[in-house]
Parts: sequence; C-alpha cells; structure tokens
Amino acid sequence: MRLRFSKTATSRPRTSSTLSRTAAGSGNAKPISVSGLKGLGRVAKVELTFTAKNPVKIPQPLNTWGDHIKKHRLELHLTQEEAARKIGITYISLGCWERNDKQPLTIHIPGIIAFLGYIPSFVPSDTIGQRIRLYRMLNGLNKERLARFVHVDTSRVRKWEAETELPQGEQLKKIKELLNAFSLR
Repeated sequence: MRLRFSKTATSRPRTSSTLSRTAAGSGNAKPISVSGLKGLGRVAKVELTFTAKNPVKIPQPLNTWGDHIKKHRLELHLTQEEAARKIGITYISLGCWERNDKQPLTIHIPGIIAFLGYIPSFVPSDTIGQRIRLYRMLNGLNKERLARFVHVDTSRVRKWEAETELPQGEQLKKIKELLNAFSLR
C-alpha cells in the first residue's frame, strides 16, 4: 500500500502532521487518521493506492499436474481449498502440487482428471509401456494392484512401463484386453 499525503497551502505556520494507518496488515478496512491538522485551516487529502505484492500467474508452459490444476483453478476463480475439496484432497497437498514441490500419487489422478475435464498432453500414450502406465493412472492403480490383477510380479509391471521388457503370451492377452476395454483418450 502506498500513501500519498498532500495539503493545500495556507498562510499559517506549518506544524507537524502525521499520517498513520490503524491495524496495519489486517484485512479489515480501518480509517486512516491524520493528526496535527485540527484548527490549522488546512485540508488534508489522502490518496490510497493498493498494489498486489505477488500477482497470480498462470503457469506457462503447462508441464506438470500442478501447473494444469493451478491454471484450471484460476480460470474457475476457485480457492485452493475449494479446488482441493472437488478433487478429494487437502488444500495443503494441492498447494504442494501447484508449487511443484511434490507430484500427486497415482490414487489421486482420477480425481484430478475429473476436475480438469481432460488428460494433460504431457502424459504420453504412444507405446504399450506408456499405455499401461496411463491405464494405471486413470484407474488410480499402483503397480502392485495392477500386478495382482494380471497375476504377475510388481517388478514385471515396472519393466513393462520402462519398456525393458514387454508383456508376452497370456500376460499380453490380459493387458490388451484391459487396454482395449478402456478408452484412453
């Protein structure tokens, strides 16, 4: 907040005048008192100019889940608390994601996509490993749960997603059934 104080000229001698703001920093609009002007025949003019310390910026480019969430939240004029409630998380988690301090857990991805209304373009789905990972994320499954579902070891799912190994035989058939039954985009 910037304060500018101006007085009209008078023929009387100048006395000390002060301008103070009560309850500085509080959200309540408090009156501004001007002392030392009583009976001097002067007119005080107070101009207040408020400027935001940190204007809210929409992240560009959108590289992370947090970037997409923040952009969408600001477009909807929601607070972090309101957006977090819609996603089904705490506002503290949302703040960490928006600052890119942390990334959301797989279990939160379905809620994020429901909030956004789209799958961000940074999530690749070109290869079978990428499609397996995307399927897991969209369904809120961790590697262990997907491994149990297709009757393989967790390390096998990790290798499929890293594409150091590809599903074969009966496992490939199960994976293809999952991916074909689920619309990825």
